[in-house]
Amino acid sequence: MRKISQEQAEKIRDVQLANAMKRLKEGKPLSLGEQRLVDQATGERKHGTAPTMAQASKRMGLPIEILKAAKRAGAPGFKYSRVDCDAVSGWLENNKPAVAGDRTSAEGAKLRKLNAEADTKEFLLAIKMGQYLLKAAVENTVARCLGSVRSLLQQKLEQEYPAAVAGLSVVEARIKGKALFDDICAELRKLDQPWAV
Repeated sequence: MRKISQEQAEKIRDVQLANAMKRLKEGKPLSLGEQRLVDQATGERKHGTAPTMAQASKRMGLPIEILKAAKRAGAPGFKYSRVDCDAVSGWLENNKPAVAGDRTSAEGAKLRKLNAEADTKEFLLAIKMGQYLLKAAVENTVARCLGSVRSLLQQKLEQEYPAAVAGLSVVEARIKGKALFDDICAELRKLDQPWAV
């Protein structure tokens, strides 16, 4: 078997990509190989193309009922049995109410429930990835920091400051006050530490 050069391989890919683009302009469906070639050329695809709605459901992590409702609502990306998961995903982000269906029908209620479950899963994943903080964790950290600031203020203002400034001039008392202010600010900056990236 004869090997081809990198340049020849790139020329072949360019011709294949041009043929795939021509088929798209004509409204014809792409083969899986052509779709992979287009996906590689754009480099922007997250889920790719699935040959069936069931496989698209698995790739996208969505219930198949949502995909069926999106198809009925006119979402792009459904060609014969193939599903362009990225096109459908983009459409779903902007058209969730259209997929939710009629508020009074049983099917609409089922789709709203499935949408809520999908949103909950996305939210829990975002929490695991550290995109959100639990309210209790924030409250505990703020309470701990404010407690240390309170004890610092009490110690400095009630016990140390009066003795430190007794008999000092106004300028010297201001210097002591500035040092106290710096100590308080240093304690308050500790609020940022648990969430520093």
